[in-house]
Amino acid sequence: LRDLGAPGPTLQPVVFGRPATGQALEALSGIWSGAGLEVTYQWERCGTVGCAAIPGATGSTYEPGAADAGERLRVVESARVGTSASALTGPVESTPRVVDRPSVAGAPRIGNRLRARPGRWTGENLTLVVEWQRCAPRCSSIGTGPTHRVRANERGARFRIHVRAINSVGTSNAVSDRTRPAR
Repeated sequence: LRDLGAPGPTLQPVVFGRPATGQALEALSGIWSGAGLEVTYQWERCGTVGCAAIPGATGSTYEPGAADAGERLRVVESARVGTSASALTGPVESTPRVVDRPSVAGAPRIGNRLRARPGRWTGENLTLVVEWQRCAPRCSSIGTGPTHRVRANERGARFRIHVRAINSVGTSNAVSDRTRPAR
């Protein structure tokens, strides 16, 4: 008999699902030549330097976690006849998370304009919504936007901002410290 060589995959595996933290991805095995082949899986995290195996991620499904945020993933499938890797996913999206808290810039004086500094956030495709709050002594909403002009009737009140970060994965909130009392 002539040696025909080892049959290999004829189609790469495919990853289904949205690459986002907390949402399961599923690997669909490629088409393999031969019958009854057992396929094993290894999920990999891929950065600018290359891909590395994710410890313990050896099933046909994988749920990205915080360590995967911003990275691309792929699955490598192996059988005794060969190995094949899926295409890379898009970057893994994550729920917004505050890195540097919001703050209020400017002196709280009648007629002055206070400016919102929304802070720094992690996450992809973020929309930041800034809500101004007047605290006298309880805090209540007084509007949205990047600035607030202090009015005469706000003498003695303190101000803060509430920032809501929104993306397709989820929503997170952070609040600044209160300013000094307006004078």
